[in-house]
Amino acid sequence: MKILNILLSAAILLMVGCSKDVEINDIDNSVIDNSTSAISYDNLMASIDDASTRVYIEDDLSLSWNANDRLSVFYGNSYNNIFIFNGESGDTQGEFSLQGNGGKGDIDLERIYALYPYQSTSSISAQGLITLYMPAIQTYAEKSFPRDGNIMVATTNSISDNMLMFKNCVGYLKLKLWGDGAVESIEIKGNDDEKIAGKATITATHDDTPLVSMSNDGNSAIILNCNDGVTLSNDKNNPTEFWIALPETTFSNGITITVTDKEQRVFTKSTSNEVVIERNYISPMATLQAKFEATRPNSKQIWYTTNDGSELSFKDGAFDANIVKQERVGEQWVITFDNTVTSLKVVGDSGTFDSKQTLTSVTLPDTITTLDTYAFYGCSNLQSISLSNNLVSIGELAFSDCKNLASITFPDSLQTIGDGAFYFCSSLTTLSIPENVKNIGDSAFNQCSDLSSVYVFAVTPPELGTNAFMKSYVTIYVPEEAYFDYTSHSMWRVYNIDGEPYESVDYSANGNIVTLQSAKEGNGINIVIMGDGYSDRQIASGLYERDMRRAMEVIFSEEPYTSFRHLFNVYMVECVSKREGCSNDYEYGDTAINCKIMSDGIRIDGDHWVPTEYTQSIVGGEKGLDEALTIVIMNSNYFAGCCYMSNPKVNTTGNYGNGSALAYFSKCGNDESFAKLILHEATGHGFAKLGDEYSYSGNGRIDNYTYYEAKTVEEWGWYKNVDYTLEGSLDANSVKWKHLLADSRYQYDGLGVFEGALLFATGAYRPTEDSIMCHDNGGFNAPSREAIYNRIHKLAYGETWVYNYEEFVSYDAKNRKSEAVAATLSSSLVIMETPHISPEIIDFNELL
Repeated sequence: MKILNILLSAAILLMVGCSKDVEINDIDNSVIDNSTSAISYDNLMASIDDASTRVYIEDDLSLSWNANDRLSVFYGNSYNNIFIFNGESGDTQGEFSLQGNGGKGDIDLERIYALYPYQSTSSISAQGLITLYMPAIQTYAEKSFPRDGNIMVATTNSISDNMLMFKNCVGYLKLKLWGDGAVESIEIKGNDDEKIAGKATITATHDDTPLVSMSNDGNSAIILNCNDGVTLSNDKNNPTEFWIALPETTFSNGITITVTDKEQRVFTKSTSNEVVIERNYISPMATLQAKFEATRPNSKQIWYTTNDGSELSFKDGAFDANIVKQERVGEQWVITFDNTVTSLKVVGDSGTFDSKQTLTSVTLPDTITTLDTYAFYGCSNLQSISLSNNLVSIGELAFSDCKNLASITFPDSLQTIGDGAFYFCSSLTTLSIPENVKNIGDSAFNQCSDLSSVYVFAVTPPELGTNAFMKSYVTIYVPEEAYFDYTSHSMWRVYNIDGEPYESVDYSANGNIVTLQSAKEGNGINIVIMGDGYSDRQIASGLYERDMRRAMEVIFSEEPYTSFRHLFNVYMVECVSKREGCSNDYEYGDTAINCKIMSDGIRIDGDHWVPTEYTQSIVGGEKGLDEALTIVIMNSNYFAGCCYMSNPKVNTTGNYGNGSALAYFSKCGNDESFAKLILHEATGHGFAKLGDEYSYSGNGRIDNYTYYEAKTVEEWGWYKNVDYTLEGSLDANSVKWKHLLADSRYQYDGLGVFEGALLFATGAYRPTEDSIMCHDNGGFNAPSREAIYNRIHKLAYGETWVYNYEEFVSYDAKNRKSEAVAATLSSSLVIMETPHISPEIIDFNELL
């Protein structure tokens, strides 16, 4: 196990130079407006204010400008002019020249105001109140501060004054880390959810210090993105430094620091002491030394403990990788292998840990999929084991005679429990068997004399061997809808089967927000995932999170989402339901969101306001809701799913698919159907606002209502993959995707003008014979990929980002088909009818 030590201190600075230059060609010329105004400046002078009180944290770190630094400069309410520094890195003052004129302002200001660094979305009021965004994602700079976090403002004495004296608006948290590994990201969060990023305002005056006010809609976490990873120093006396910029904040109950390394191991440390971040002078907090330990081994490690602290020995071939070394780290022993370890093997008639009497605990990496025969046979002092989250099978007698093993949590991936796997595990009292288990062997849990309750989540009864449980001791709890199947099953019916559903008793986790993924670049596009029909024990066991993560992985399994995954934030909200599973027979409040299958047998209804409120609490305000995607996973194997979409409330002119979306799905009982629903409903309809590319045989020509509704939502950038006409027909010269049809690079992509879309047989057209938006086959077609690509980049980089067709085509080269592939697909094309429901447009704001 690798250990990471951290030395934490906080310091407040005026301003520091950054190590990375910004090139002139970074300027977005789309914001340049050559209109004239009453007052115009081509050049301004800028200086770091009050050099006599400049703070030096270290000899080689001081306050300075960087070559090509950019400013937002305001003359009027609509101005956001770009000025660029003409001097050299290290200068403390110099000339800035106009690069882009923001346009004529609505009003005149009495002074010139400037913001560093340039933000295309910043604005100013008549009173000089600057609105901006404190970055939630900052970029690591070696031995320096994150460029995008160094917020400064300046105000001149009058409108005719062109000397900008900048004052710093932020303080800094300095971390000193040492240990093994490479840091990928560091998250700082206040324990009382103090707002430290997102929308803010700055009151800037000429003679006084600037005052930063964070919006209630802001973010409570800041992430330092270390890009390709920062390798840590192993020397405690010469640690690796990390700097994070923070607005003035008092963390009343301390902060939590979460460090993620390149192997996705997580280190977390909290302090409850008050932490005060101030500007303009050094205000160090008490030095904190803490030891960080990974919560799970990496793919080349196994951890264990023994009751006498002794090292264990293993037979050759006991693992499918060679042991490089064993070392004791704290109370644990760490086995390090030369390669990824995926299974525990049987050698002759001995398992890997067979009869290791001193063994007390084991933690396995998530790469292990198989525990072979006798893996832990006769480990009589084994008390706890953390299984791989990807474990598929447990072999015969794998844990037999582990008499002190009091509990075990099976991963959702588990499919097979072998004969006698837990024979004579007499301390087990309760078991939960995941829904994917297909086979439970003979005497698998026989002679488990204290085992009284077994909860089986599979709707279809698994194959069950003889004497799997002790009949007179155990009660088997099964899903309510499967009660008849279990009681009529030849092997299960011999036990006491109880269909009375479990009810939650602990609601303390309800509403907890967990970050599953943080954007590595850009503004951070928000996806919020939650589940309905999950009890407290299903959340505590890890089933809930595994299902939510499974949905997240499906989202990023298809292009363009795969390539641009680094631009997304994904959050999980824990929702504790009274009952397990979702049923139309439950009373109101039995599940957290009250999901129910509607009368058509396909759509899901629920209390929309519940997930909508959760999402708004995370993303903040109507704008955040406009841009976010919310997903609800219903804890049911029934096949059902739909998407509710809302018209945009803030940016109603943005032609890139704006408007919030709420998608509901069941787990479907199999991964393939689950994935198809998510890709079609959530990523297709919900995020990209694509239209359905299929039709129903009973529907004729597109009707007036659907046509005019489609024309309305077109203005927001919806339905870029379908086209329609009330009269006549469309062809390659008139359809929306005519530019792609005319591009020879797409000649083998199967593009055309195929009649039948938006559920209508005629008058509506789709680009390809089949796709994810048609019958869930063949990926997203080129017009759909273009729409997704455009929306991702607009949300990630803001309104100043300008779509460039050639840049899209260059990216899309990986997705285009060759002549040979196109011929193969054409000859084997089979279109399967999959029931769908067209997305419904509702107003989420009416629910709040």
